[in-house]
Amino acid sequence: MKEQISFEKKENPRVLLGRLTVLRHSKTKYTEKYPDLTDEGMELAQKRAKEITEKHKSSKGEEELFFVSSPRPRAEATLDQVKDSFGEGKETHFSDSIRAFDLNNKELVKEWFVEISNNYQNPENFAKIVKEDERFENRPDVVEPQSNVRKRASRAIEFLIRSFDKNLTNKIPHVFAASHFEVISPLVFEIFDLEITKDNILDYVEDVDIDFEYSLDKSKVPMTVSFRGEKRQVVFDRDTREINF
Repeated sequence: MKEQISFEKKENPRVLLGRLTVLRHSKTKYTEKYPDLTDEGMELAQKRAKEITEKHKSSKGEEELFFVSSPRPRAEATLDQVKDSFGEGKETHFSDSIRAFDLNNKELVKEWFVEISNNYQNPENFAKIVKEDERFENRPDVVEPQSNVRKRASRAIEFLIRSFDKNLTNKIPHVFAASHFEVISPLVFEIFDLEITKDNILDYVEDVDIDFEYSLDKSKVPMTVSFRGEKRQVVFDRDTREINF
């Protein structure tokens, strides 16, 4: 899928390049058919969407809102609740870089889950399994390695920075994106020094806010990341596509 967001050119840049609010999809049936959310998941998505809207309403007049989703229906449906809460009828852009990881042999993956956990569909168990079992990194014939998912996430950040840097609006561009646990959690847990097998994992429809700031060094982009009431200052190295502290 082509990833493209168009912004109008701006001659006098602001302090901020842009903002990103990325959230995990809500509880799902995993049918891959829209909306692919359970009844509880839909209620949760609507509730969290209102909270997200309330949190950002004070800056809405200064911002131009954009919406980006993983191609998975559960992510799109979750993001739609945010759009509805904002009263925005804008088009949703789809980014393949923030999709869920690829299952290349679903039956064998199920066997692994059954072997390790009595409830392989439980996403909380799933998170720990992916982290601890080397087969989820070393068997690309079965499942996409977590390291590749991480590369995709970094590629999405670079694409977003490039969009902010080259095509700015008169307002601060603010992108709301819906993605998946395996895409968001490794970056967030690294930045906030959390352990995925011990700390509370990324919950359904939990969001992360990132402010991208201007820098004289175009290859190093300062980022302020807000998560669970805490903030961290980091730098995204565009040459290596790594986050530095």
